[in-house]
Amino acid sequence: MLLRFRTVHALCAIASIFIVPAVEASSFNVSPVRVELSKNHLHAALSVTNIGEESVTIQLTPKLWSLVNGTQIEQDTDDLVFSPPIFSIAAHQKQSIRVGLRQYLPSLNEQSYRLVLDEVPIPNQGKSGLAIRTLLKISIPIFIQSSAKEPHSTLTWKLNTSAKSTKLLISNDSNTHIRIQSLAVEEIPNAFPQLKPFYLLPGEKHEIEISNFQIDKGSRTVHVQATTDFGKLDEELTIPFP
Repeated sequence: MLLRFRTVHALCAIASIFIVPAVEASSFNVSPVRVELSKNHLHAALSVTNIGEESVTIQLTPKLWSLVNGTQIEQDTDDLVFSPPIFSIAAHQKQSIRVGLRQYLPSLNEQSYRLVLDEVPIPNQGKSGLAIRTLLKISIPIFIQSSAKEPHSTLTWKLNTSAKSTKLLISNDSNTHIRIQSLAVEEIPNAFPQLKPFYLLPGEKHEIEISNFQIDKGSRTVHVQATTDFGKLDEELTIPFP
């Protein structure tokens, strides 16, 4: 009997070691996923849908958005107005929010912001204290159209080659943003295996390494193919051999 008691006691102790807190995650989405404002369109409406099983509280924060060598920089700003600033949504319900410019200021280049939706932590009432809640954050890009009569989109492409690697340099020489959805090099399979869609803001440059850059010795050019929000592009680039 003593041995059995000790065995049961030991098993309970071992079991307690392997009790892992449950992980709970809220789930909500926002539509549309991008907002474009202009002198004649100063406000926009968004819809937030709680697709989870519990009520969720969300707080809005506006950010001035810029990119430097692919690194996203966000700064506090009061250029945007929005309502409501904080709200709760019951499970499977929707909430409309409005966002707009506090004041329109003409600019030759498009201006960029982000509206950040942060889930506010709320104690798990009536549930086990072992639950860990993962908070959701969604960031919506907001673009203020250039005051130029004809916004234009222009990308400049260049290959930079060294003894160790070959990189593709993309420059946005336009006055509006361009979203790169996919990239490929016709002569090199799977040239960008880790690529995710990204934005190029006006005046920004972005450099990406090309994987397995191996081509015929007699070749002097490669064809870069891109899918953007302005359509598909096909560029022939000269290889600058080191």
